[in-house]
Order: sequence, then C-alpha cells, then structure tokens
Amino acid sequence: MYRAFNLTDLANFEELERIDKNTAQADYDYHKQQVTKNLSISRVLREAIIARRNGDQIKIDADQIQQNIFPNYKKYDVFISHSHQDLELVQKFAYYLRNTLGLKVFIDSEVWGYVDDLLMSVNNQYAKIGEKLYDYKKCNLNASVIYLMLSNAIHDVINETECLFFINTPNSINSEENIEETTESPWIYDELKTTSIIKPKIPDRIQAMIDVYKIHQKSSQNVIVDSAEPVWIRDVTKEVNSLEVLPNRILVEWQNKYELDRTHDALVEFYLILFNIK
Repeated sequence: MYRAFNLTDLANFEELERIDKNTAQADYDYHKQQVTKNLSISRVLREAIIARRNGDQIKIDADQIQQNIFPNYKKYDVFISHSHQDLELVQKFAYYLRNTLGLKVFIDSEVWGYVDDLLMSVNNQYAKIGEKLYDYKKCNLNASVIYLMLSNAIHDVINETECLFFINTPNSINSEENIEETTESPWIYDELKTTSIIKPKIPDRIQAMIDVYKIHQKSSQNVIVDSAEPVWIRDVTKEVNSLEVLPNRILVEWQNKYELDRTHDALVEFYLILFNIK
C-alpha cells in the first residue's frame, strides 16, 4: 500500500449522482461474480482436506482455502473500505473509478457472502449434531478460523493494493459527544488498524517521478482499517486522523485532468495533483 485516504463527503460528489444505481449495481454484481466465479465451496473444501489415515482427525488446509478465495489480490489498484449500509454509494463510486478512470477496484464486501456460505458449509459438515442443532464450541472454532482467514486475506489485499479509500459516513464512524470517533464494525476496525501499521511502499514509477521533481515525501504514513446485542465499539480516532482527507474538489480535478490528457495512468495523474505538480 502506498497511500490511504479519508473520503468524508463522498455522498455529495455530484459525479456519482449522474450514475444510475441499477447500472452501478450490475457492474458490482459482475465483478463480484468474477471474484468467486471459479469457486465451488464443496470443491474448495474437498481439495483442502489433508489426506488422512483411518481414525485420524480431519485436517483442513486453511492456507489453501485462503489462496482459492483470493487468488489474484495483486491485480488491484484501489481497495475500498466501507460500511455495508453504504453499499449503493460504494457501488457508484466503484463504477466511477472503473469506468471513468480505468482503475481496478477491490470492494471487501464482494467476498463476505462467499465466506459466510463457506462457514455454513463447514458447520453443516463438521459441527451439526441434529436437524437444527450445532455444537457450540465447534461452531465458534470454525467461525474463528474462517474469519481470521478472511482477515488475513484482506490484509494481503490492502498491503498489495496501491491506494485505499475509506468511505467515512455516519454508517461507518460514530462521532458522538465525549466519545470521539468509534466504529461498531469489526471489519472496518480491522482494515483501519491494518493500514495504520503497514509500511507504505512507494511504487517504482512514483519514486522515479518524485526523484525527477525532487519532491520531499514523508518516510512513513499512517492510514486505515469493519451486530446483535451488545453493540461493541472501538475507538478509531487515531487511525481515522492519520488518513489523508480527500475532498471532492480533488476528485473533480482528477477526472478533468485525466480526461484531458491521458499521458499518465490515472493514479499517477492523481499523485501529480496531490504533489501540486503542474
């Protein structure tokens, strides 16, 4: 990851208002299908079971399952972190980034449904003790392993993706008097925390640009990281404040300059604006 940004006013970005929500959802559904199109839960589980002799305990290779779910995490330009309640807004923003700026976008919620199905399949095979009864301890263990596997995979995606955009809305961050900024989502918390500890990696083409223009860059940047009762909250004030706020006017300028002159790829054009290079 090179940079991470805090988008606090995306809901008022006029370009998104011009995008039909059904078109954006269809685009989201298409890319979501591409992520899991070759995945068969039964096949993935079957191939991940380590060969065993009679009487041995069943062993499942979690690393292999993780690799099957996220086989191409290095191919993305942008990672979008968001609340599921903002999915329509995120779908439009992803459509905008893909179709206006030609960027490859990863939306974390594209894999949530698949992972939930995977957990249900594992519990049905190995934790079910009756028609509607499950072994509590086995279900907890299965959930811990599978969600930790998902978390590790998302860490890999964040690490390899060049930019992270955090969609900061009241659905994702609570700003209440005397409470600072908190989130109820364990996934947003995890993603924000991850970006705050990952060492930024400057892409070679950007380092070359920095060298040419003799731009001074900070050597490190901190950045970001998702109920039933009770509601668990986590203080993410430090993580959110470490993100670089990205106002809508920069998005407008980015689009205008990219559409006017496509000498550079979209992200390079974006950095030129941030570095104030004419």
